Amino acid sequence: SALREITDDVLKKRIGTLLDSPLDTMIRGAGVVLEDRLREIGEAGYDLEGVRLVDAVLNPKKGTLVFSSHTGEGGIRMLYRGAMQFIRNPPMHKLIEYLENTAHLLIRLVDSLLQLLSEAELRQAD
Repeated sequence: SALREITDDVLKKRIGTLLDSPLDTMIRGAGVVLEDRLREIGEAGYDLEGVRLVDAVLNPKKGTLVFSSHTGEGGIRMLYRGAMQFIRNPPMHKLIEYLENTAHLLIRLVDSLLQLLSEAELRQAD
């Protein structure tokens, strides 16, 4: 089970309640946890969601979160944008029959992105 491999407590709890659910429901839940954590750590409001949220908090010049001292770092933003577009969005808008291995891979990827978020720092005011 993917649950044994999850390190994030909130994700593990949420996925644990969905073990008898279809795989797209589990992935949807993982995407919501990722979005919620991004909003919380990035100190963003509920007026932003998905890619717009990622762009607001991970903008290399004016976002609220920083992962690196490298000023041109845009790759992390693309990584989270991709997660929103490929993991979170599809099961939010339609029913999808995921293969079990694919679903576990996507959930572990969300778990990794949550771990990275725990290492982000708030941008210092100029």
